[in-house]
Amino acid sequence: MGTNRRAIVLETEDQRLIVAPDNGLAWLVARDHAIKGVWEITNSGFMRPSRSSTFDGRDLFAPSAALLASGKFAPEDAGPALEQLVRLDFPVPQVAADRVRGIVLLIGEPYGNVWTNIERSHMRKAFPQLPKRIRARIGDADLTLPLASTFGEVPRGEALAYFNSRDHLSFAIDQGNFAEARGIKTGMRVEVRASPD
Repeated sequence: MGTNRRAIVLETEDQRLIVAPDNGLAWLVARDHAIKGVWEITNSGFMRPSRSSTFDGRDLFAPSAALLASGKFAPEDAGPALEQLVRLDFPVPQVAADRVRGIVLLIGEPYGNVWTNIERSHMRKAFPQLPKRIRARIGDADLTLPLASTFGEVPRGEALAYFNSRDHLSFAIDQGNFAEARGIKTGMRVEVRASPD
């Protein structure tokens, strides 16, 4: 455990159950889905009898998830209802008529793909007709790249922009490491414009 953060069960209106620490990540689920309820896991029956101070995944979260998945227990059996979740200070992209500004959220290891907080919906607000090529400034790197649907649209070793599995604008090198090649780190600012060429 290591901290005093709560363990929770979150139920969405479409009947998904999420067992997680209340460290801000569940707030991202609540932001994107209608929430039916949230409960703190305090019922000792939802935990291993002896708990380690460092292994809540095994001792608390896995047993709780297993009990809920069995269908024999309801989320409210886990403990008291909660009114609020811990929120993340999650940066929101800035959209203008000809550009979108965001940040690098993470580097997908081991491949070095760069994920941003810029979603396809942000790009469509700035560019109703998505451009085939974009100009991107990431940190100090100025790049002109194709906005591709697949890695196969560029030659091996070439860079591209694409929308990842979460529909976020991302950057990669086909069979290479984009972050390493361009010196990209999480938190760097990103600005995207349509390329005229």
